[in-house]
Amino acid sequence: MSFSVLPRRAFVAAALSAVTAASAVALGLYGGLSTPESQHFSFSRGLTWAGQDGERLRGFLAGALEDERIHVTIFGHSGSTGDAAANFNLSLERAELARAVAKNLGITADRMTVQGLGGGRPLPKMEGESTRAHQSRLSRVEVILQMRK
Repeated sequence: MSFSVLPRRAFVAAALSAVTAASAVALGLYGGLSTPESQHFSFSRGLTWAGQDGERLRGFLAGALEDERIHVTIFGHSGSTGDAAANFNLSLERAELARAVAKNLGITADRMTVQGLGGGRPLPKMEGESTRAHQSRLSRVEVILQMRK
């Protein structure tokens, strides 16, 4: 019997979201979120989430709902080629999209920091990775959960 790759990916993304959300809730409830917890969520193009990353983001942010001391930091990123101003604006729009997801979940503005970085902090290019694949990986938001003291 042959299975399609898409349902398996969807299942894996949902499972990772559930585990991440449960872990963040447990850490927040027990005061164990002493070091920042960070994840990247990718875009396929422009402001369109790649695969299930929008849902993964919701799962990750759900952990911040349980404890008012958890602060959410969102960094928007873009590719590093092309017009720097356009890349910066796109990165800010991506960060704002992630902020809207957090706000819709009930995370208040005073618990969030949002910043666009353009292509200024690219991920390192992996060995054997094409330039196109590398630029595609740069299209992301980085979301950090950290306990405020």
